[in-house]
Amino acid sequence: MDFVLNTLGQLWLAGVRVDWSGFYSHQQCYRIPLPTYPFERQSYWITKQLRSGEVSSRILDRNATTGGVLKGNVQPKPSILNKKPELADWFYIPSWKRSNINETLPLISTTHLLFADECGLGEKIVKRLERDGQNVITVKVGTEFNKISDRLYNLNPQQEDDYHALYQELRDRNQLPKTILHLWSVAANSKAKLEIEWVEKSQNLGFYSLLFLAKALGKQLLTNELLLGVVTNNMQKIGEEALLHPEQATVTGPIRVIGQEYPNIICRSIDVVLPDPGTPHD
Repeated sequence: MDFVLNTLGQLWLAGVRVDWSGFYSHQQCYRIPLPTYPFERQSYWITKQLRSGEVSSRILDRNATTGGVLKGNVQPKPSILNKKPELADWFYIPSWKRSNINETLPLISTTHLLFADECGLGEKIVKRLERDGQNVITVKVGTEFNKISDRLYNLNPQQEDDYHALYQELRDRNQLPKTILHLWSVAANSKAKLEIEWVEKSQNLGFYSLLFLAKALGKQLLTNELLLGVVTNNMQKIGEEALLHPEQATVTGPIRVIGQEYPNIICRSIDVVLPDPGTPHD
């Protein structure tokens, strides 16, 4: 039967005239009453470009009992579009907005929560912040939630309860951070691991870690403004450099959504380039 209906449909599309009465002669058809709809007060504009001073738009008033009344409305003459004389001004390309790093404002003394990476970048940031008088609480990857000291914790990235335990601990100590810097996605360029194993680990340290962190933040019912910076490396392609870590791109999902779910959380994506081992900037 499916073949017959498909063939008939193809013939009808090709312009063949079908005897529908004969086709449905073996079926008993009935009328089905459909609910009516009220004539709601809506206006429908029909725009037409005319000279200035003439009627340029019309409204079909569906409320009229005589079938519709056309009413005129005078609109000003539309502005004239001018072509740009320079060909170079005709096209646009996406580009990064450059800013001077030396123009950044000094930090106000506050509490920072930093999820330290395995490459040492987080440790250097902690030293810099503590040198500037900032209070930094570091979180490292571990097998379970564990408090090492007042400024150092371990937690399992795959255990959602560990994130809740961490934030509950910080709340009890009155050490809730004003800023969170998440660096668990930062990875070395050379990885002697199986590809599928590395991708899975990257998702646990990046996407799912941010997801669990957002749930923990939401459970705390925070209302004060919170800055969440998510750091990756070689995820964004800016120049001619190779895109080394495309698996980190999944973190852009939580970065875009968290701020919509919790308006008090400001999310920022920070992509860096790690220096090669042994270089002066290492």
